Amino acid sequence: MTRQQRFRALAARLCSARTMERLIDPALTDVEIEYRSAIAQGRAWRGRWIRLSGCFALLKVLAWLGYRRTVHDWSADEGQAFARTLGLSACAFFLSAFLLVLPAVRVGPTTLLVYLIPQALPIAIPVGLALGIFCGLGGHAVSSRLKRAALALALACSAASLATTIWILPAANQAFRVSVVEHFAGRRVVLTPGAMEMEIGELGREVEALAQAGRAREARKMAVGYYIRWALPCAPFVLALFALAVMPRRPVRWWILAAAAGGACLGYYFLLLAADLAARRELLPVVASMWLPNLVFAMVSTGLMVAAKRSSASAHA
Repeated sequence: MTRQQRFRALAARLCSARTMERLIDPALTDVEIEYRSAIAQGRAWRGRWIRLSGCFALLKVLAWLGYRRTVHDWSADEGQAFARTLGLSACAFFLSAFLLVLPAVRVGPTTLLVYLIPQALPIAIPVGLALGIFCGLGGHAVSSRLKRAALALALACSAASLATTIWILPAANQAFRVSVVEHFAGRRVVLTPGAMEMEIGELGREVEALAQAGRAREARKMAVGYYIRWALPCAPFVLALFALAVMPRRPVRWWILAAAAGGACLGYYFLLLAADLAARRELLPVVASMWLPNLVFAMVSTGLMVAAKRSSASAHA
């Protein structure tokens, strides 16, 4: 099954036959025609951009349709709480992404910002989502439906982050490196891709080749870049799970909720830095080190939820 066929199958689950006929199918056809035309002209990057922008546009439509189907039987309070969470998450995400790419203005031309956006997304997405959930749902009684919706949103964010790290980030990193060197050197250059500039399959093969050649230190360094691409996209989901487990159910000041969200994000990234150091110094296996922050947050969140459920059951007994 091709990528377009998988996308259409996903759309068919959310959309009616009339919507598929009038909106989704024509849009997919137009994107495919423009993509093939760009490839035929030898404009590979133009073709990729057409397909990427078309997918994002259709994903927005599907997200809206899925949202409408999810909340149609919600109460007004639940709808307002989830809308508040979405709005705060979006604002926090854009602010985080802006702050992350802002230093590039001092490095070279502002066009470099385009290449830095994919680098910022895997960090900005979990920060934005954590702040949105803490500040949007914290201090209120959260229904099971809201919790499921928040976790579904987190899962979608993790999927978007994974797609970025696997398919978009390597090319963006390489383009950024080349553009910076060419800007200061004043001439065209060719740079060998590093661990974060290789495609995921190529990077995996490089790790295996270095290990077989007996270059364990280099293989370990490359393996850190390989496994972090799979582990980091899980951050939105585990942080959302943690937020739902620890957030207060009684009214509190907004800055306390914001501070709690910031603390959770800092804790996650501190664990990630510690895990990276442990992997590079051979204190832990690379795969265990890179997945350590996700495992810690998932275990803590699960433990807190189980304890809260037992406490509630004891109180009603």
